[in-house]
Amino acid sequence: LEKIGFQITFDLDTKGKFNILLSKEDVQYKYTDLSCGQRLILQIALKLSLLLQQNKTGIILSDEGLSALENNNLEDIINLFKELNFQLVFVLHRASIEDPEINIIKLGV
Repeated sequence: LEKIGFQITFDLDTKGKFNILLSKEDVQYKYTDLSCGQRLILQIALKLSLLLQQNKTGIILSDEGLSALENNNLEDIINLFKELNFQLVFVLHRASIEDPEINIIKLGV
């Protein structure tokens, strides 16, 4: 989560409800405060952290779900995978990614 600038804590309130509390640049966020793209980034980061904790490596496949993201959120997800023992393979309908570390295969051009 540090790669995308969030710190996370978990809270159990008096009613037994589980809350995810986030902070970024000294601003507190609830999970419900995040945009859809930020939620997706957080979900991917949490899943990756579980895999890393188990010393797993491999390929992560994503269908067209990443196509709905704005470029800055997409870049954040791509940056999550840099320097990790995972490869990300995904489908986009539009891409304005210019990064020499990323292999782009254009179909139907």
